[in-house]
Amino acid sequence: MINLCGVNTISQEPEQAISTTIGTGMYLIINIGGLSTTSLMNISLTSKSFRIDSEVITKLKETFSFLTRFVSISDLETIADLLSRPIILYSLSPLVNKTYEFLEIIGLHRGEHFQCEVSRWIDYEVEGWNYLQFKVTLLGAGRNELLERGIDKFTLLKNLTMIADQVLPYEVKQEIVILVE
Repeated sequence: MINLCGVNTISQEPEQAISTTIGTGMYLIINIGGLSTTSLMNISLTSKSFRIDSEVITKLKETFSFLTRFVSISDLETIADLLSRPIILYSLSPLVNKTYEFLEIIGLHRGEHFQCEVSRWIDYEVEGWNYLQFKVTLLGAGRNELLERGIDKFTLLKNLTMIADQVLPYEVKQEIVILVE
């Protein structure tokens, strides 16, 4: 079974191309030749060839580079998760951009008033709670700035959730939790 951007595909036709869209007009194409199966659980590849558009790889590298400049990604498991699901990685950039724009509009500055983090949130007390989280942490000066403007954490969270709802695709919305601390 091949997992591309959350879409599982099995092809039984030789030289069949599997493609998926990442963003607008970019494709990841994998050609698999000689795929033979005896059952869905027992798949053997007699030969394989991978052709990946370099434009897609460049875009993914740029996106990951952007995220690591503006968002703290604290553990290797989260990095591996993002790189294994390009649609989520690609979708985080607009969320980060709009979040920064909004926070700057209300007078908060990165590093001085807030910092952002992407990590995996697993709660063992709640069955099945394993989500990618986008967390905005207010620093001491950020809390004071919000209070001066009459904004509390709940209002900020509500606004960030509305931003996420506007910029994230439906599939990605199901995978990400927004937090304000």
